[in-house]
Amino acid sequence: MPDPKDYSIGFGYCWLQGMHPPVPWYFEIWDNWCVPKHSFMGWLIKHKALNTREKLYKLHLTASECFVLCETGSETHLHLFADCPYSRQIIEQIEVWLKLNLDQGINHGIALQKHVCRMAKLACWYHIWMERNQCRIEMKLTRPVYIVNEIQRLVHATLKLFIVYPVLN
Repeated sequence: MPDPKDYSIGFGYCWLQGMHPPVPWYFEIWDNWCVPKHSFMGWLIKHKALNTREKLYKLHLTASECFVLCETGSETHLHLFADCPYSRQIIEQIEVWLKLNLDQGINHGIALQKHVCRMAKLACWYHIWMERNQCRIEMKLTRPVYIVNEIQRLVHATLKLFIVYPVLN
């Protein structure tokens, strides 16, 4: 039995939840170099918890399950973040810029490459989802090059933060 002074909110939370091994993708999402809102978006995506048009269509909340960005398929998580030509264009341009495959670089290579791949992949997912939402509301689509530039700016800024201030990580 632990000493009463060793109790904390974290200890109580772990005790209530029980000890579970992390899921295989845990470190892909919860990397301390990633922007927290991007990590949360990644967590939602891994759990297939976003309200895609496919999900809304099944609930009879929308008239179509067609994806608004490309209108070539059903708006599923897989289509939205992997198969959509618009999304693929963004991800491929980031991979060319980094000279790395994001999926392979997440778990292989040196630590810096892993951090950069995780950060870039989550940023891509976040910006694709935000663009999808903006397109549904405003009925206009941003060219992928602008989204790629924003992701590049974010990656550069984060790298500067962690390289110039390494004590913070």
